[in-house]
Amino acid sequence: MTSLFKPVSIGPKRREKTFTSASIGFNNPTRELIKEAEKHFGTDIRVSAILSIGSGRLALVAFDGRTPASNELLNGIVIDCERVARELATQLFNVDAYLRLNVDRGMENTKMSDWEGLGIIESHTETYLAVPAVTKAIDSSLQKLQDRVGAITIGQLSTFTSVL
Repeated sequence: MTSLFKPVSIGPKRREKTFTSASIGFNNPTRELIKEAEKHFGTDIRVSAILSIGSGRLALVAFDGRTPASNELLNGIVIDCERVARELATQLFNVDAYLRLNVDRGMENTKMSDWEGLGIIESHTETYLAVPAVTKAIDSSLQKLQDRVGAITIGQLSTFTSVL
């Protein structure tokens, strides 16, 4: 996020690359994680869990006859993480390795600069984690990690996630 972090330059001087932000279209980098894991570990390594942590769902945009502020609408489209999360949840529906944790509602107006608002974030997180289905999914993922059970190979994940 360019508003919080300075650009980083990596590599030797003649081939140096500067990275400023991946926020446009990559706020949910789970697909990129799978691609990088395949490059680094190969296709045969088994995966126990892929944990995707969200920052809360965006507020719903309803068109009630008036035009929404274009900056707000465009910003919501650009930073939307949920499209990738929905696609992966659909693609990996029968794969017991994908876990998405994301507060449903209530944090849509929280900004990264609101460090004083950590109490609000903590309250919403505690409420979300108290949902029985969420607790069950976390417990199941933890058990797989402890048992070192790989539900799927990276190669199979790549096949699943490159469909869309």
